Amino acid sequence: MKFIFLLFLLSSFSFSSEIPWSSSLEEGLSLSKQKLVPVIVEFYTDWCKYCQVLDSKILPHPEIQEQLKNFQTVRINGETHKELTLKYKIVAYPTLLILDSDETNFVKIVGLPSVEILKYRLRYALIKKEEKELLLKKLEAEPNSPLHLYNLGRLHYELENYEQSQGLALQSYQNSNELTEKRKEALFLLGMSLFRLKKYVDSISVWTQYLNDYPEEDIGITLYYRGISYLENGDIEKSKQDLKRCIQIVNHEKIKASAKQIYNSNFTQEENLE
Repeated sequence: MKFIFLLFLLSSFSFSSEIPWSSSLEEGLSLSKQKLVPVIVEFYTDWCKYCQVLDSKILPHPEIQEQLKNFQTVRINGETHKELTLKYKIVAYPTLLILDSDETNFVKIVGLPSVEILKYRLRYALIKKEEKELLLKKLEAEPNSPLHLYNLGRLHYELENYEQSQGLALQSYQNSNELTEKRKEALFLLGMSLFRLKKYVDSISVWTQYLNDYPEEDIGITLYYRGISYLENGDIEKSKQDLKRCIQIVNHEKIKASAKQIYNSNFTQEENLE
């Protein structure tokens, strides 16, 4: 009887020590805003074996449980919440998202992470939330500051929130003096954000503006991204010109190798560049 009672106490302790998970993202985001903490969302299915490993081995790990105290936790069944899987582009299970209360994406982990990887990504999310809050406070104090707009845009670009980085880069560019370095950096960030969003027509326009305004700066890299944008937009001749010139002048070896591969894969064999 004492043995059975001891087992009951141990199992009760184990259960009560686990962080509770909500099944409502709306509730999780609301509590996140109240508590000023990020939301971690696990997308799972009942048939997913790796989801079971995540739930039974990874998430219950003591170090993970300790870190999860700094998060609002939500678990979503992808089979019954298709609208959320579409919204957050969930293509495999399990997927872990770490969001801010405004749905800024800090981290996306597709597949089964190890304890060490998850520990690292949880720490990373908290650091980025703190960085974001600091930048927002600076921007609140100086709403038109090109520097603060740019820095917040850079953060969003790093986090792959390209819509936000696009808007902030444009504001930074528009608020910058024509002679400042920050105006140039903001224009480049705008071009990269549009490129990542696959807005190739707008991307071409920005890269062309960049080459006109800064003809001595980052020419090879700018031609690389404009050349790909032309290619995606169906303008083959302009793409060939940009990529060929990029290969001739760019000093970045990875960019040069990529430009050669794209050129050789898309244009006639006799024009292949070695």
